[in-house]
Amino acid sequence: MRALAAVPVAPSVIIDAEPFGYVRKVYVDDEPCWGLFDSDGDVIFVGDAPSDCHSYAAKEQIRIQIIH
Repeated sequence: MRALAAVPVAPSVIIDAEPFGYVRKVYVDDEPCWGLFDSDGDVIFVGDAPSDCHSYAAKEQIRIQIIH
């Protein structure tokens, strides 16, 4: 087995983390829908289906996870 060595990061390299969010089922006016929230719990987007949230997140380059 080959040993792995750590590679130092150049000081001039800045690593930007992608925004993080999550998708969960919500209710708006007693109607079920799906919401995309940021890591602070603020609403970013609301759609009729989880795929709506996934499409929006992909367009905005937001990493997401699904919470049931």
